[in-house]
Amino acid sequence: MSALLKGLHQPRYKERFLIRAGQQLSYLPVADIAYLYSEEGLLYARSRSGKRHLIDFTLEQVAELLSPEQFFRINRKIMVHLESIHKIHTYFNGRLKLELRPDFEDLEVIVSRDRVGDFKQWLDR
Repeated sequence: MSALLKGLHQPRYKERFLIRAGQQLSYLPVADIAYLYSEEGLLYARSRSGKRHLIDFTLEQVAELLSPEQFFRINRKIMVHLESIHKIHTYFNGRLKLELRPDFEDLEVIVSRDRVGDFKQWLDR
């Protein structure tokens, strides 16, 4: 009985996102997402294969829908999946610079200074 009650209190996280490609609808499993990023007011998910998908949510909404054990919001524009992190470099002003796989279109991916402590704890679980 206690196992049943415990299962009722565990949050259920999103397993897939509905995506639109032209006139077709499809879905993107959360397990296939390497990272999500906000660009010009829109939210995109980059799949592990490198394909970019428009997601009809905000980054704030997605942060509540995805498992915090798998995903971490490193700054106000990017949320990464643990397995997409290829390398971590120290960066100036106490920040960290990440190399992601697939690459983030040749842009620097920086963990904001106020998130570095939480990020290190997240990695060290």
